[in-house]
Order: sequence, then C-alpha cells, then structure tokens
Amino acid sequence: MTNKMALRRMVGASMIGLSAFGLAACGGGKPSEGDLNDKLAGLYEDGAGLDSETAGKLADCMSPKLIDSMSEDGLQAIMDAESSDVINNSGEKISQEDNDALTKAGTDCASEMGITPGS
Repeated sequence: MTNKMALRRMVGASMIGLSAFGLAACGGGKPSEGDLNDKLAGLYEDGAGLDSETAGKLADCMSPKLIDSMSEDGLQAIMDAESSDVINNSGEKISQEDNDALTKAGTDCASEMGITPGS
C-alpha cells in the first residue's frame, strides 16, 4: 500500500474513528503539543495501520490544529485512547464541537498533504 493510499484510508476511516472511538476523558489538563503528537502518531501507526513516517507527518500536521481547536476534555480523551479503540471504533463519544474540530483538522491536513479524504 502506498503512502497516499494509506493516508486516504486513514483520513477516510480514522477521522471518523478518532472522532467516534473511546474518547472517555479522565481529566488531567491539556496535553503538550509534543505529547499529543506522539500519541497521534502511535494511534495512526498502530490503530490505522500507517507506516511510521506517514503517521509522523500526519501527527505533525494534526497536533497544532487540535491543540488550538479542541477542548481540554477532548484532548485528554485522545491521550487516554488505545489503538484498539480506533480499530474497533468503540467507546464513548467526544463532544460535537470536538468532533467537528477533529474532522476539520483531518480535512485540512488531507488538503495540505494533497489527498482527497475518503477517496
């Protein structure tokens, strides 16, 4: 699978997966951008099946956007998530506002990376 195909798969499936999977926030404050970046890269690699380079590039794009646009609870929920939550699309849902922010960040990153979400 090429990086472009993997990104399409991630953006088409994982944007929905990340917004709907087990994002049960446990509090603890807003994570740092670096910590969020590391977590997202791991989720994209282990949960969405992207290679480490592609997962890292996507996390690099997504992290600052999410830090600026998601609530503390939504960000903490991502930090608490497991790869199996992405794979199984399971768990509690995040707020609609955080879901919208996550979807917008994914769409923006797809555009910046030159791919069409879901294609």
